[in-house]
Amino acid sequence: MRVLEKFVTPSGEGFIRAEELEQPEKPVTPAQRQRIMVQAFRPVALEIGWIVFEWNRLHENLCALFGDFGHHRGTAFAIWHSTSNDRAQRQMLQAAVAADDSSDQLRIKFRDGVSWLLEKMDRLAARRNDALHAPLIFVNHSATGGFEVHLEPDDDSGNPRALQLLGKPLLSEFKWYRDHLSRLASFAGNLHHALRWHDHPAGPFPWPETPDLPPVGQYRRRADRHHKRKSK
Repeated sequence: MRVLEKFVTPSGEGFIRAEELEQPEKPVTPAQRQRIMVQAFRPVALEIGWIVFEWNRLHENLCALFGDFGHHRGTAFAIWHSTSNDRAQRQMLQAAVAADDSSDQLRIKFRDGVSWLLEKMDRLAARRNDALHAPLIFVNHSATGGFEVHLEPDDDSGNPRALQLLGKPLLSEFKWYRDHLSRLASFAGNLHHALRWHDHPAGPFPWPETPDLPPVGQYRRRADRHHKRKSK
């Protein structure tokens, strides 16, 4: 039977390339199609949700760090929230780091930690935006005329964010983004507490070590092992 390879929308519309496929043994009902699409979408959507959560947690901790550079935290917070642009907020924090000329060793250590954090964030910001803003599409790759879908970047229009994700396994890629953001968010929070409570009567809050940020290949290898176990 000659059919078209399907780029599927939730309504089941959209057909692209013509290919020869075998007649499916049993037609797939609309309800079954919807369940299959939900199953394919759920793990990717979960990782995207985690990326949003960790990014927001990280930026809220940056706000606390910005407050650590001023004498009046309420004023610092008001300045921080005067813009809703994440990049502008990070630039404000970088300016605060540059303006702090204290020779106190603890402050120097604190500034170094914030600078390291901002450098890593700038590298991750584009990837976070790719995960959140790249258009994705359901693609049916069944070789028998059935209905087996997975998500791929929709690069048909040359969307730059989709092109950045093209050819990458989305699930392991997004897990990598989420893991990095989580480690950076925890480091930012611990850095704030270490400075603020360094002379607490009950004892200082431990100074955090800069976290290891594993390469994306580690997550792809995990995904490959998981896929092999499932296919056995």
